[in-house]
Amino acid sequence: METKEQAIVSCAAQGDKDFTGMNLAGADFTGANLAGCDFTSSDLSGANFTGANLAGANFTYSDLEETNFSGANLADAIFCTTYMLRANLTGANLAGASFRDSNLTGANLAGATNANTEGARCLVRTKF
Repeated sequence: METKEQAIVSCAAQGDKDFTGMNLAGADFTGANLAGCDFTSSDLSGANFTGANLAGANFTYSDLEETNFSGANLADAIFCTTYMLRANLTGANLAGASFRDSNLTGANLAGATNANTEGARCLVRTKF
């Protein structure tokens, strides 16, 4: 039986990239190609996107608390009005990514490349 994660990766590979409003808390997308996918208003808290290709993905209004994006390609990704408390963006490619009105409190951006968090609410303990 195919897991939820496998089904999403398969759909994305076939061009179906609309995953809005989904509950994917704790999902494991390690190394997955999810470029251009729309995760608007989804719960991805605690999900693992280590080394994933998420270029151009949309996470607007999503819950990304403690989500792991380490080493992920997040070029041109949209993180507007997201909740990213303690998210791990270590070593991620953030070229052109937008974090407008997102809460990055406690997020780890160590080694992230091309990070531009202008307009984000980086409260206390954010690591750069």
